[in-house]
Parts: sequence; C-alpha cells; structure tokens
Amino acid sequence: MPFLYRDGEEWQKHRTALNRHMMRPKNVAEYTDDLNPVVTDAMDSLLRRMDAAGELADLEKLLFRWSLECECKNALNGHSFHQLHMYILSVTNQSSQIW
Repeated sequence: MPFLYRDGEEWQKHRTALNRHMMRPKNVAEYTDDLNPVVTDAMDSLLRRMDAAGELADLEKLLFRWSLECECKNALNGHSFHQLHMYILSVTNQSSQIW
C-alpha cells in the first residue's frame, strides 16, 4: 500500500482516496465479523492495564498492537498476527514469545 510509506500532504492524498472505498458502510460491514473480536480483546487489555487514575503508561504500544492485529485480520484472510506468529514458531521450532 503506497500510502503507508508517505507522510504529510502525500499521505493525506492517498489516504483520502482509500477512505472513499474503505469507509462505505457496505464495505465496513464486510470486516466487522473478523475485527470485532480484535476490538474486544484490545478494550479488555486497555481496561486491565489502566491504573486507578484511569491512565495507561503504554497506550501507544497497545494501539500499535491493535492496529497490527486489525491489518493482519484483513491481509491474512481472518487470521491474527498472534496466529501467524505461533505458526512461525511451530515450523521453526522456536519458543520465543513477542507479546
């Protein structure tokens, strides 16, 4: 996707063109079944990590993980990044966890 590697006005131009397709209710509905569990997991994680004052120390990291999971669900035909990571570990006989 060309807009991922751009910024400023150039990014905005590409993102606006993409939004015309992606933000139509009919098109959004195609993704809701796959993305709803990702959103629910992200919200649960945010609530668990929130301190007594309602603040999160690692919000940027959590939002990055959420966006990565959403992109993987779309790009990997409904599979999550976690599923992909676990598969890679199994075929390479590694035990490293990234989350």
